[in-house]
Amino acid sequence: MMMSSPVVRQAVLCQSSFFFSLLTETSNDNLVWETVLTQTAEAFETLRKALQYIENADIAQHMHGTVRILASILQVQRFEIAVLSFDNCRAHLFAALALFEHLMRSSVPAIEDPKLQFQSVLDRLGPTSRLLPGLSIEVQSAEQAAFTFSTALLILDDIVASTILQEPPRLYEYHRALLYATTDSPPVVDVESVIGCQNVVLLQIGEASNLDTWKQQRKRAGNLDVMELVRRAMSIKDALENHLGSLTSISANTSWRTGTLLDQTCALADGDQRLFVTRIWGHAALLFLSVVVSGWQPANTEVQHHVGALLDLLDLQKHPPALLRSVAWPFCVAGCLAMPSQEARFRAHMQALGRTSIFGALRKASKIMEDVWRSRDSEDRSNRDLATFFRTEGDLVLLV
Repeated sequence: MMMSSPVVRQAVLCQSSFFFSLLTETSNDNLVWETVLTQTAEAFETLRKALQYIENADIAQHMHGTVRILASILQVQRFEIAVLSFDNCRAHLFAALALFEHLMRSSVPAIEDPKLQFQSVLDRLGPTSRLLPGLSIEVQSAEQAAFTFSTALLILDDIVASTILQEPPRLYEYHRALLYATTDSPPVVDVESVIGCQNVVLLQIGEASNLDTWKQQRKRAGNLDVMELVRRAMSIKDALENHLGSLTSISANTSWRTGTLLDQTCALADGDQRLFVTRIWGHAALLFLSVVVSGWQPANTEVQHHVGALLDLLDLQKHPPALLRSVAWPFCVAGCLAMPSQEARFRAHMQALGRTSIFGALRKASKIMEDVWRSRDSEDRSNRDLATFFRTEGDLVLLV
């Protein structure tokens, strides 16, 4: 797909120059940065022209091109976050969401079921191919794989953004159809295979964010029913606690590659790593829910239990430090609610990353945490919430 699509090619080029410079530790940083800036500008211009063309055309007639643009927007956004540029987060996220929604509603005749909508898009991007004649194993086309992968990233970004904007996830109507697994079939979109966190935890973060929106609306209207708030929160809490309780202990026999940055990133595919990531996201989800229901209570026993549990997981030496990049949002949520005695442990994890700590999401998370710690004794503690702290760093700071 990169070879046939200028949009994808430009998105990949601006990232590859930057990441290759990290791996090779080149001494000519100015030249590398000039190359990165040039390629980023070219990527933006290519995306702009592609979006302009799609806006004036029928998406149903340009399915493959639209998917390539969607994938490229998300890749460029990941690159911008990596280099500490969050100014375009909202624009890129909303553009990607709009393209996804157009793709899902492009079937003729119209299809209402989100699961069937998704399958319809895949069918029109196909066909799949078989590894060998006679084998039942099918391989997706490049555009099918790009759409599935991009959907997983987009759902994650949308959920994380909703916790900051205090709005329901824009793709909330698709969650149940695309993310839920049944006893008979896996989920249509497996976010776990992309970031390591199991769907069920992300679903509950989306529910908690939706609950936060409901709470804010009721407060503004002056008719918040606290008992109803607690009742709704309990179903989310029970789902998270039950799932965390069902996860087995992380294997003590797993050995991790500790060589290059690429080696450490690839280790995420292992099953124990996924359990590790899911548990971290799960504890952060319960912390987020606690703030939604009870407000800013960092000294609360239950809050401190989850902050401590998350830190204990991060302290496990068998997990490569680079894995922290996949849990930037949970890391920041727990860090904001840390007690003074826990600050050093959070800082130690950032320091252990070495050169990889330059990745934007983690550096921004660290700055947000430090700002929260410095303002710990301010007079407006009763009005604090996580969204307020995240928004002090910009309109939309996506820690992904």
